[in-house]
Amino acid sequence: MNFDLLTGKVVPDGGDLKITVIRPSGVVSLHNRQDWSVQVEVVSGGLIETSVGEARVTYVAPDSGYQPSDAFLFSTNAPHKWFGGFDQMFFISSRNGQVYSKVFFSFNINRNPDDPMSLILHGVANAGNSRNWEGDSDTTQPTGQ
Repeated sequence: MNFDLLTGKVVPDGGDLKITVIRPSGVVSLHNRQDWSVQVEVVSGGLIETSVGEARVTYVAPDSGYQPSDAFLFSTNAPHKWFGGFDQMFFISSRNGQVYSKVFFSFNINRNPDDPMSLILHGVANAGNSRNWEGDSDTTQPTGQ
């Protein structure tokens, strides 16, 4: 699935993020652990994993260090690292550096193949070809008369 971070919609292609989920047939649960994975790919850009704490105090997107994609694998070969979902914060540069975002990504795998999966994307984006996420300092403030 592809997502447009500016409109908040699923798009047939393009957009900013492409999410690919690989899961086996059958039940996936804590009692029926199976390998599954999620790949997060940025369309015409890259991402950097970060923490929620760091993102809260970061008001300018990094200028380098972006990777085109990130994969999250939950394998039965590493049972202490097997989970039915995960949360991750990202700095994202997309649309060839035209959009800079910081996005909280929360994903939960579906128990049965036909059940819905849960994906929450929450964050901010600057579509003005700027890495700055601060509010506009030129905003007119009301004055008393």
